Amino acid sequence: MKKIQGQARLAVFWVLKNPDDESAMKSLVTALDEQFTIPGVLTLDHGPRALAVDWEGPKKAFNYGMVMTFDSFESGRAWVPHPIHQKLVQTIMHLGSTASDFHAFWIGD
Repeated sequence: MKKIQGQARLAVFWVLKNPDDESAMKSLVTALDEQFTIPGVLTLDHGPRALAVDWEGPKKAFNYGMVMTFDSFESGRAWVPHPIHQKLVQTIMHLGSTASDFHAFWIGD
């Protein structure tokens, strides 16, 4: 994807208690897809950790993640308290993650 000046990306990784639970994963995917309705969200990629191409290391560090692109850091900051994002946070925590399980970082200009 061509980077446009001012965009910001966020990568977040977490641990789910039971990533093989189809019903739970469906609720997670629904909550993730709803992020597109929040102003400023340009892209969202998400999925389970791909161990087939991963480096050796702690396999329990995370088992699901997402990468989002926002049109600006301001949009990213506005996303954090947005009710739709907070619904995603609650869904993730309900599926087994705790705040200490989250690993996130921002990149951009």
